[in-house]
Amino acid sequence: ASETAQVKRMAFSGGGFMNMGASQFAGDQFALASQGQHDGPDSGGRKQSSKTETVRNVTIRQVLRDNMDSSSDVYTVDGIELQLMTLVGRIIQQTETSACITYTLHDGTGSMGGMLYVNDVKEDELNRTRSDLRVGNYVRVFGVLRLDQEQNISFQSYKTRPVTDFNEITYHNLQVMFQRLHLKQGAPPQGGMVVPAMQAGGMPQAPQGTGMMAAPALAGGSLADQLMALYHSPDVMCLQQGIHINDIMAKLKQSGANYSMDQVKETVEMLVNEAQLYSTVDDDTHRAC
Repeated sequence: ASETAQVKRMAFSGGGFMNMGASQFAGDQFALASQGQHDGPDSGGRKQSSKTETVRNVTIRQVLRDNMDSSSDVYTVDGIELQLMTLVGRIIQQTETSACITYTLHDGTGSMGGMLYVNDVKEDELNRTRSDLRVGNYVRVFGVLRLDQEQNISFQSYKTRPVTDFNEITYHNLQVMFQRLHLKQGAPPQGGMVVPAMQAGGMPQAPQGTGMMAAPALAGGSLADQLMALYHSPDVMCLQQGIHINDIMAKLKQSGANYSMDQVKETVEMLVNEAQLYSTVDDDTHRAC
């Protein structure tokens, strides 16, 4: 199966940063369903954790500092097990074979090698991936740590996307600090600073005022575009368990759109396959990645 297919089936996680604002960040929070323990060709000889996994924002320096001499079966950052992670950096080297694209990512704190399997990727998606992973480009990477053939720390990416607004680099570094402090010191006190939600593309949204939010006025475009606008709206992003497809249908009708349930379900499934949405408590409830 393709690497994108590996993130198709996702499960809601109540741990991590869900209860203190970080659940609002599009692209920074998603959880993969447990796959059990196994030793495979991509595991670097380490057993994979069998627990539900939550993405953590990290820097390369953190990863290398805490795992360079590690011989245990798990990777850690700040003494806490690191499962799925996200990095933001610039590609400084890239090579490609028929099976995978290997590249080196530099994030300002250090550099590390990574790989993305492409042997089952469709041609149009492969062309987009090649374009995204060109030397000199800035990208956001979602993936897991592994050992390469020389037993060096590297990563296997499940999803990459280009950074189109360089404020996202600063935003990522702020999330690194925010999540580290939360894991070490706990959630901020009531009345503390509220971190804004992110809009599509990874940038913070401007405050929308207080009180109940009406369904957003949807811009034109395809049904997929309108759905992503809904899933990225502040009143949906703040829902820890996501939103049920029936409520999405109600919001579409409220905004004047006229689609059938079959059309919406088909498009939602497509967005899940593209790792833009993931299911949470059931197959009809989703959140934005």
